Amino acid sequence: MHSCDDSLQAAPGSGHFRFAFTLIELLVVIAIIAILAAMLLPVLAHAKLEGQQAIDLANKKQVQLSWQMYADDFQQVMCPNAPLGIAKPGETWCPGQGESWAAFIDNTNTALFDQCLLAPYLAKQIAVYKCPGDSILSGDSQVRLRSISMNSQMGWIYMQGLQDNYSEPFRFYTKTTDLFCPVPSLAFIFADETMYTMDDGFMQMPTPTGPGFPNAPAYYLGVGCFSFADGHAENHKWTGPVLPKLPYAYGVTGGGGNNSTSGTDPDFLWLSNHCACVSNAPAGSF
Repeated sequence: MHSCDDSLQAAPGSGHFRFAFTLIELLVVIAIIAILAAMLLPVLAHAKLEGQQAIDLANKKQVQLSWQMYADDFQQVMCPNAPLGIAKPGETWCPGQGESWAAFIDNTNTALFDQCLLAPYLAKQIAVYKCPGDSILSGDSQVRLRSISMNSQMGWIYMQGLQDNYSEPFRFYTKTTDLFCPVPSLAFIFADETMYTMDDGFMQMPTPTGPGFPNAPAYYLGVGCFSFADGHAENHKWTGPVLPKLPYAYGVTGGGGNNSTSGTDPDFLWLSNHCACVSNAPAGSF
């Protein structure tokens, strides 16, 4: 006797029937798996992003701690900061002096990081200089080693007498005790900088009267990652018309007027309020 249902088949020699999937049932199962996978992928992508953001925050805290340890060892003098050409390699916080899309030695040479003034305090941990979302390679197809730069108003050991050329009338700071405006919890020290503007470790801030981003903080992970003088680190979401739209592609660069904006740009206002105070601002204010 034969069943009319093709999905019922006799097991050989058993006298019993077993069930088998029809083609339609198999296709339905595959479709359900595909739908579940499509639902899970965004969740997994979001979890990966949050994990990378957590790593970036941990890196900033580590570098910030080394900055504070340096100051504690040198009577609260900040680790020196300077633009390209002002100080020699090994005289500032920054490993090497330059940064470029090209096959440039400062991009990839780990030995230069050993000369950094913060190297002894970081036990030569080079990975803390890099944002995990910064994946664009150097011109020689090697992994670039640094994403972070230092606030241009901090660590002015080599910059005395040059303030008129750099973000005037913002204040500049040489010692941690100078930070009473803004207070340490509001004064950022390190941030990821986009390769669209990165050329050294000196992240030049805009002037209060010239809105723009001469050096632009990055948004590799959908946020800007900052460390502050009190030791904490935080992510900040960019919402203005410029920073979220800067191109992220090999060889694409721009600076100065290319990144100009309006005085009402919320990203410009946030960055200005957290980089330095103007000369006549009262203590404790932005």
